[in-house]
Amino acid sequence: MIQQTVNAWITDIRARQKTNRDSIIIRLSRLGWTQEKIARTTQMTQGRVAQIINNTIFGKINNLLAQGRDMQYIAGHYNMELALAWALRLEGKTDQEKFKALEWGKTPTPARPWRF
Repeated sequence: MIQQTVNAWITDIRARQKTNRDSIIIRLSRLGWTQEKIARTTQMTQGRVAQIINNTIFGKINNLLAQGRDMQYIAGHYNMELALAWALRLEGKTDQEKFKALEWGKTPTPARPWRF
């Protein structure tokens, strides 16, 4: 029983480390870093970096949303910043779809995120 508990903890720790590493790789890619540069920096092969970038978690985010989870929960679940989780969720959507997902325009005055 004790060994099973320790194994569960280790599995959880490794999963969080992996998701953190993956989110760093995805973030660097979105910032314009080449896969080769990311591979050198993370000491991984370029092929593995490409695999991580190409297998981002769009479907998994949608599954969690369908279960009623919010973006704050999803970001924490994948051990990534909220902004990156949103960027992944909004990937490939039109401006109209992005506004709808962000619930912009539901207030009486137009949403103006650039004003403080």
